Amino acid sequence: GIGYRAKGVVTNREKTPIGTIVLDADFTPIRRVKYEVEDMRVGDRTDYNKLVLFIETDGSVSPREAFSTSVETMIKQLEVLVTIAPKKQVTKEEEFTPIVTEEGEDEVKKIKIEDLNFSSRTTNALLMAGIKSIAGIVRKSEADLHEVEGLGEKAVEEIKEAVEKLGLTLKSE
Repeated sequence: GIGYRAKGVVTNREKTPIGTIVLDADFTPIRRVKYEVEDMRVGDRTDYNKLVLFIETDGSVSPREAFSTSVETMIKQLEVLVTIAPKKQVTKEEEFTPIVTEEGEDEVKKIKIEDLNFSSRTTNALLMAGIKSIAGIVRKSEADLHEVEGLGEKAVEEIKEAVEKLGLTLKSE
């Protein structure tokens, strides 16, 4: 969203003629960019690499200026990742706090397996079995979970405990 308007803002037409391609941005002074990575020797060491950039522009900006601007833009975009606040450490008791009501049960069932803080082994076993959310778990009985490859007694107990904390139960056998 930096430096251009989205195609929905640019065009007011509901339908575009056949053969028309609507672009989000249609100007760039860059004609072509190519790069090569070559082996380089520094002193006795030969394990260095050299990056060679070929930048062709339309003449409105120099290749050096285009490169400099693109690097500055990339740094600004990546700074967002550095400034993300660290996640608050959650205690075992706080892990599963949703309170289930009649209306909220569907929302709780949409919780993904990855968001439940299961052990890696349990998470991977459930995902490999095609179980991706709480809804997939509550459709299974305890016996069904025991049949899932990679889930042992300890993992099944972990799953049952998590489901109960969410106010749900496994399918009765």
